[in-house]
Amino acid sequence: MEGMTRGKLAKRTGLSMAAIRYYEDSGVLPVPARIANGYRICTEDYLVKIKFPWGTR
Repeated sequence: MEGMTRGKLAKRTGLSMAAIRYYEDSGVLPVPARIANGYRICTEDYLVKIKFPWGTR
């Protein structure tokens, strides 16, 4: 599965990892899939949803 970890997503968006976790917990972002090693992997769609959060509902 192609994608990025929360850390890479945080760097690309300028948000903290805590903010990304908050958005996942509150339902703004979907909880990302896990790969075999347990890492959560976010797709490129997360970048769009973070940039335009109020237009995705």
